[in-house]
Amino acid sequence: KKQIDKNGEDITFRPWRWGDPSNGLVNAVGLTNPGFEGWIKEFALTLQWANTHFVISLFPNDLQECREMVARLNDMSQYRIVGIEINASCPNSGENISENRRKTSTIAGIAIQNSRYPVFVKLGITNDYLGIICDLGAKNGIWHLINATPYSYQFPNKHSPLANLGGGAVSGPSIRLARNVCYQNVRDKFGNARIVLGGGITDHSSLTAALTLAPEAISFGSALLSGGWRGQTRVDLLGEIARTHQTALHHNQDGQNVRISEKL
Repeated sequence: KKQIDKNGEDITFRPWRWGDPSNGLVNAVGLTNPGFEGWIKEFALTLQWANTHFVISLFPNDLQECREMVARLNDMSQYRIVGIEINASCPNSGENISENRRKTSTIAGIAIQNSRYPVFVKLGITNDYLGIICDLGAKNGIWHLINATPYSYQFPNKHSPLANLGGGAVSGPSIRLARNVCYQNVRDKFGNARIVLGGGITDHSSLTAALTLAPEAISFGSALLSGGWRGQTRVDLLGEIARTHQTALHHNQDGQNVRISEKL
């Protein structure tokens, strides 16, 4: 991972600039993991003892793999699993799935047809996200928009600090505009779509701004959890987000801002 400023410049070794709220991260971590069987052996058994619930994120290579993974997860409800996510948005995957509408729609469709759980489909700004939602039916999935953008999309005239690793994916405040465009396009075309809004949520004000768009839920990830913003610790920020989220929901009684679990 590299710390970048609002212009995409690498400031990793200039920590005095890290507190700038316009900064973000670029990463090329990819989807490295022990595989489905390895995950079951190493991690799944710990889920049933955790005091929370889990959405399991997948991107199968083919239809048969999708069927097998979903079938295995269907038999694991005791592990506090409440959803499956098909991750079609990772710019760091070995295959350029972000531009493969047919594959994304087909695999997500198999998951939706066979899963006992709700299926989240994580889409990015470089997906044909409107086409994919149209293929699958807006009411049939939960649409996660968006948590990162390819560096080449976000800064088309810049040389990525991680160019030797494919350029990487940008997260943090600089992607908010792309996130909002993606969200509004989906909302305009599919008014009844259930949307999880992610990307660029780093503090109280950005959370409030995201909630004003009236998504069904919000998400936040690596840019926030990597150590906090503006001198706050991750614990401070998580507490702030939790309190603000509850307050925002309390003051919106129009049925729009409700927790995703309540809508399901």
